[in-house]
Amino acid sequence: PLSVQVESVESEVFGSTKRVTWTVPVPSQFGLDAAATLPPIVSLDSREEAELYPSPRAGASASVEYVLEPATRVAVAPFGTEDTIGDEANQARKALFAALKRDGRNVVKSAASGRPVFKLHENTVKLVWTTTGKFGMAVYTSQPSFLKPHEISAELE
Repeated sequence: PLSVQVESVESEVFGSTKRVTWTVPVPSQFGLDAAATLPPIVSLDSREEAELYPSPRAGASASVEYVLEPATRVAVAPFGTEDTIGDEANQARKALFAALKRDGRNVVKSAASGRPVFKLHENTVKLVWTTTGKFGMAVYTSQPSFLKPHEISAELE
């Protein structure tokens, strides 16, 4: 699934701010095989950038890169339909953290802030890749919250 991580960081320009990391899985045919070539990263044109960042803060930046993530151990808990900064997500993070502490598990902490790192896994988003490496996404907006389509995860030490 699509994963979103929001991390508090200190910035010389903005002071205390947030770093948002979106993780989009790439099919193994585009990256894990040594003979495979990754789809090119296409820069946004000025129109697309204006749509995504209608009023960017001076000094703010966005970047796209391919990263092979190592295998990790994670703890996962389901929750409803809100986004990463909603009250429901905060409660899910707190409940997962409390359960892990109670079980004697340690959570990986951010090098920048020293706080536990959590990811939201968006299961109401359908990600697609064509055989030529083009990426597409569909968002299912109408989901009853009792289905708990999202998940919160924390990487374990």
